[in-house]
Amino acid sequence: MIRLDFRLKRRILQIAVAPLIGRKRSWGWLAQRAELHFHQNNAWRRTEEFMRHSEALFEHFGFTRDSFVGKTLIDLGAGSRLRTAYFRDARLVVIEPLADEFQRTVPWCDLDRADAVFARPAEEPIPELFESADGLISINVLDHCYDLAPIIGNVAAYLKPSAVAFLSFDSHDSNDLLHPLRLDANAVERAVESTGLTLERRTFGLGPLGPMYGHGRAANYWLRKRGSSV
Repeated sequence: MIRLDFRLKRRILQIAVAPLIGRKRSWGWLAQRAELHFHQNNAWRRTEEFMRHSEALFEHFGFTRDSFVGKTLIDLGAGSRLRTAYFRDARLVVIEPLADEFQRTVPWCDLDRADAVFARPAEEPIPELFESADGLISINVLDHCYDLAPIIGNVAAYLKPSAVAFLSFDSHDSNDLLHPLRLDANAVERAVESTGLTLERRTFGLGPLGPMYGHGRAANYWLRKRGSSV
C-alpha cells in the first residue's frame, strides 16, 4: 500500500480539485484547511523564540515597543499567535479568518489577548473598523490570501488620516496550496493605484532574520493615505 505524505496529498488535491471550483471556495475549502493543519503542528510558534524573532523583525523594520502606545493597531492575518503583542499599551485588533478554530484547537493560541478579534478573510470589509486604525501591520499574509485588490482597498478604509500600513509578504516563483497568490514585486503598487493610499517606502528581504525564516524574497511596503500629514 502506497502512503502519501501530507504535502503530496495537498498538491494532488490542489491540481485535481481547485480548477473545478471558485477561487474563494477553493481557498476556504483547501488552502485554509491546510493552513489550520500547519498551525496545529507548528512547534516553533509554541516557543519563546517565535516572539524573540518577532521582536527582531519589528526592530529591523523600524518599530519600537512604544510605536503604538494608546493607539489602535490592526493585526491583519495574525495567525495563531499574537506577534503584535510586542507593542506596549496598544489597542490590538485582530483580523484572522481562522481565529475561532485556532482558539479552539491550538493550545498555545493567544489571540484572546487582543482587544477585538474578527474571524473574517482579509478580502471582506469590516465597516465598524473603517477609519479606526492608527496603524496596520501584516506580516507573511498576503500571499496566503485569494484576492489582493479588495485587501488593499480594505486597508485604505481602515486607516485614519496620517496612519501607516506596513505590509510584508513573500514573493514566490509559483503558487501552491498554502500560497494561492503569486505576488511579484510590483503587485501591491498596482493595487494601490486605485485606492486612497500612497507608497511611502519599499524594501526587500528580512535583514539578518532572512536566512532563519527562508523568506529572503520578502517584499515590504509602507503605505499612507493620500493627502495625510506626516
